[in-house]
Amino acid sequence: MVQDTFDRIIRENRIVGTYEQILPEFAATLGASVGTWLKNKATIAIARDFRSDSRMMKRAFTGGLMSSGVSALDFHAAPTPLLQFYIRRFGADAGVMFTSGHYEEDKTSIRLFDENGAELTMEKLSEIHDILKSGAIRRVPPREMVNIQDATGAADVYIDGIKNLIDRKAIAKQNFKVVIDSALGPASSILPPLLTDLNVEVIAINSFIPKIIPKNLPNANSMVSLAQTVRANEADLGIALDVEGSRVVFTDENGILKSSDRMAVGLAAHQVRNSSGTIVISESLSRNIENVSQTLGGGKQKVLRVKNEPGAIAQAIRANQGMFGASDDGSFWAPSFTVDADGMYTTLKVLEMLATMDQPLSRYLDHLPQLPNNHREIMVSKNIDNELFAYMEHFTEYDPELGFKYAIDTLAGVKIVFDKGWVNLLPSSRDHRIIHLTSEADPFEISNVYLDAVQEKIDNFNN
Repeated sequence: MVQDTFDRIIRENRIVGTYEQILPEFAATLGASVGTWLKNKATIAIARDFRSDSRMMKRAFTGGLMSSGVSALDFHAAPTPLLQFYIRRFGADAGVMFTSGHYEEDKTSIRLFDENGAELTMEKLSEIHDILKSGAIRRVPPREMVNIQDATGAADVYIDGIKNLIDRKAIAKQNFKVVIDSALGPASSILPPLLTDLNVEVIAINSFIPKIIPKNLPNANSMVSLAQTVRANEADLGIALDVEGSRVVFTDENGILKSSDRMAVGLAAHQVRNSSGTIVISESLSRNIENVSQTLGGGKQKVLRVKNEPGAIAQAIRANQGMFGASDDGSFWAPSFTVDADGMYTTLKVLEMLATMDQPLSRYLDHLPQLPNNHREIMVSKNIDNELFAYMEHFTEYDPELGFKYAIDTLAGVKIVFDKGWVNLLPSSRDHRIIHLTSEADPFEISNVYLDAVQEKIDNFNN
C-alpha cells in the first residue's frame, strides 16, 4: 500500500498528496527509506509550516528516520529558504520540508533537498523509491539511534547572511513603510523583525501562529486586504509571501498588484545595469526580459530559458554560473545568497532596488521597456477566493489548435501558457470579484484569440 501511495503522489520531483494519501505510516516508511538512502550516522535538517498535518507528518517521518540510524536537526516551524540556507552553509547531508499546497487546501507537500539545499532530482527520488518499493530498509538497534537536536541560532545566522549582502544604509536612509502578509507561515518570525532592524516600518497581517488555518493564503480576498492596507497607510510596498516564504508577490505604493513577469523585468533591469552574466528564467516568462537585457545591458547578459519544472532554474543557475533567476510562479533566485528561491531575500533586494533608483515601484516599472500586450477586465459573480484559480489551473480542455501547454499557479493568480504566448489572470486590488487578464503573444494578434479562449472558461466557471 505504501508503495502504491508513492507512485500516486510523486509529482515531477515533489511528493504531493491529500490527507487520504499521505498518511503517518507512509511518512514513517518514507523517513526510513530516506535514512537508508543516506549513509549511517548522517544528519538531515527537518522543518515544517504551522499546519497540524505538517506537524504530524514531520514527527512520523522523524521516527522512521531515526530507526535507520540517521539523526535529525530539528528546525520545528521555519521558512523553507532558512532551511535550505542552513543546509548549504553548515553541511547537513540532506533536508526535508513539510508544508501545504496553495490552491488545493487538503494537500500536503514533502520537499526533499540534497546537501547543497537544492531539491532532489527525479533520479535521486527514484533511488529512494526503489528502497521503499523493495523493502530493503536499514534498521538499527536503539543503542545506535542518534538523538534529535534543535537547530538553535539558525534564524540569527540566516538574518546575518542577508544583511551582509544588501545595501543596509541605502534601505535605512529611505524610511520605507511596508505591509507584509506572511500567509500564516513561519516567515512571520523572520522578515518583519529583519526589516525593522533596517529602519523599515512594518505593518504585518496574517503574521501570527494560528490555532487553525481556515484558508490557504494568499487568495483574492487577502490580496484586496493587502492593497487596502497599503493605500490606507500610505505604504511604499505591499508584500505577500507564500506559506513557505519561498515565493512572493508585490503591490506598488498605490496597492496595484504587480505580476511576477513585471517584477522579474524590474529586478533583471536593475541587475543588468551593473553586471554581466547569465539570467535564467522559465520558458514562459515575459519576453521583456530579453528586451531589457538588450536595451539596458547592451546584450552583455545571456538569457537562458528552461522548462517550468521544480529545480530546473536552480540547476541551470549552478551549471551556468547564473547571476539572477525568475519564474512565473513568484519565485526569484539570487545565487550570491541562496541556491533556491527566497521570497524574504527578494523583498530586501526590491527595497534595495527602490532605494538605489530613488523612486517608487510604480514609476520605476512604468519607465522600463515593455512589449505590447492585451488587457481585459472581467467581473466574476461568485466569491472566488482561490476557487477560480484552482479551476483554471486544472482545466486543460482547449481547442487543440491553440496549442495549450500548461497552467501555472502564480501565487496571486494563474497563468495559462500556449505555444505562442500566455494569458495571466490576476485579481483586482480593489474588488476580489474583478479579474484582470493580460496576454502576451508572438505574433501579437493571437493574444486576442488566447484571451477569448480563457474568457470562455471563466464564463463557464461563472455559470
